[in-house]
Amino acid sequence: MSNSDDWEIYKIAVHDIGRYRDWPIRILTFTSALHFALLAALTIKELDLDCGVSFAISSALIIIYASTIYHFTHCHKEYLRLRNVQTKLNCKFDLDPDIYPEKWFQERPVQLQEGLWGWGFYAIYATVLLVLSLVVIWQLGFQWS
Repeated sequence: MSNSDDWEIYKIAVHDIGRYRDWPIRILTFTSALHFALLAALTIKELDLDCGVSFAISSALIIIYASTIYHFTHCHKEYLRLRNVQTKLNCKFDLDPDIYPEKWFQERPVQLQEGLWGWGFYAIYATVLLVLSLVVIWQLGFQWS
């Protein structure tokens, strides 16, 4: 492979790394807005929910939650995989280790435990949103009926 081919692969990898870092935040923003809108509608409007509606909304939220966690883990693994491609190319380009950070030249294992504090925070946040929404649906929804 020529150096220009490596450079093209490098640019694509850096672009995809950015995408895999951005998507979890976008997904979290969407799910947060959905949960907050639901919570606001239930608490401010005092909607009267019967058991079937509560079950349907709860099921939809649990499916969205599972999908969100799947996307967080998928994006995290792909991010690590592409960072390793970038690391290999950094070594191949003979970048000066005195100028660039040491971690730019070290591969990381593609595991969920690697960088857990990053995607783990998103997962905890999504879990708290789900629990709050379910509490509001099942506790407050029945108090008003």
